[in-house]
Amino acid sequence: MNAERIDDLIARAVLGELTDAEAAELDTALADDPASRAEHDAELAVAAAVQQAVAEQPPAHVKASVLDAIAGVSQDGADDGATGHQAP
Repeated sequence: MNAERIDDLIARAVLGELTDAEAAELDTALADDPASRAEHDAELAVAAAVQQAVAEQPPAHVKASVLDAIAGVSQDGADDGATGHQAP
């Protein structure tokens, strides 16, 4: 199996998009290639870290600043508020 196919299978495995046949194909490839196994494991670790990441609330002064900046912006897009230009 070529490296491009292995990379494709690894990427799709991380996203949970492999068929059973593709998963078996990837397992076979990873068993024969320690470098690809390491890449697979690293990609899974990154995906797990992203899934566990918790969004943090911005500091109060940042939130207030953003809300103040957008207070005059029309929600219908007719006037962008910041530059005074009309939307096309």
